[in-house]
Amino acid sequence: PPQTGMHRRRTGICLYIMPSEPPVLHGRARARLLFVLISGLFLSLITVSIINVALPSIKTALDASPSQMQWALSGYSLAIGVVLVAAGDILGRGRLFAAGVLIFTIASTAAALAVNALMLDVARAVMGFGAGIYTPQTGGLIQQHYRGKERAKAFGIFGATVGVAVAIGPTVGGVFLELLPESVGWRATLGFNVPVAAAVFLLALKWIPREPIDPEHRSHLWKRLDPV
Repeated sequence: PPQTGMHRRRTGICLYIMPSEPPVLHGRARARLLFVLISGLFLSLITVSIINVALPSIKTALDASPSQMQWALSGYSLAIGVVLVAAGDILGRGRLFAAGVLIFTIASTAAALAVNALMLDVARAVMGFGAGIYTPQTGGLIQQHYRGKERAKAFGIFGATVGVAVAIGPTVGGVFLELLPESVGWRATLGFNVPVAAAVFLLALKWIPREPIDPEHRSHLWKRLDPV
């Protein structure tokens, strides 16, 4: 409900209405929120670099051309980079986070099961689209639910995750390629996302509050969006 307040004027006391703000989580609920957010962020960033060591195996398995291999790399980065700018809060941060993770999960499944280079390139681009939707909500939700020193600590974890996820990608990919047959190892570098992202999606539905959409925002949604 909206907050009410009293304001004293020379003519008397006036009652005014302040717009309500999204609820702020505390305690264990806030810790669970951060766990889900950081897990999703880790997946979106490790996906950038984990495929690097698998390129020779992918080229052999899918008979991919050099340009198709390049798109397997740059398609994801291009999609996530473009959508990062456009993904806003019209539909609510919690709702966008869950939707983005769901898209990322489905696309990761398609990439891991790709039967040709075109399917892999398209799936990687869609993965980037999903990651671009949910990744900006991570910082927004931390900003919303944390204050002061607690916010600084949360963003410290955020920053550490960014560095570790990108750096550890080739190592994790190399482990998959070393332990698994060549025809399976490169698929594992993409397929490991699927169960982890699915768990993040389910936990996001359970632990991240989804703000109700303002009726005025709903009616003017398409007018406020600017795809171009």
